[in-house]
Amino acid sequence: MLVETHETAKIRKYLLGYIQVEDERRKIEQRLMLDNDYFEEILMQEEELIQDYVDGQLNADERRRFEKYFFISEERRQKIKFARALRRYINERQSPIK
Repeated sequence: MLVETHETAKIRKYLLGYIQVEDERRKIEQRLMLDNDYFEEILMQEEELIQDYVDGQLNADERRRFEKYFFISEERRQKIKFARALRRYINERQSPIK
């Protein structure tokens, strides 16, 4: 993961369900709808979280939260399935041939 800014750290917390205050979540969701750059940042952070999950880079609490909040959407489940398949493919191509 690249060096996190305050904003990317906040987005990551939002995506993992750490932000429990309704007003804070609402502000993030409103900004998502109004700011295309912020929306793109959310998408990038989602992809990064998926990759961290597939690569086993999340700590136990992050993994539990990821599974709780990310598996609720079919679209996200498909992204995770694709990322796992891609990781397997890459790993198979990197293994030495016996």
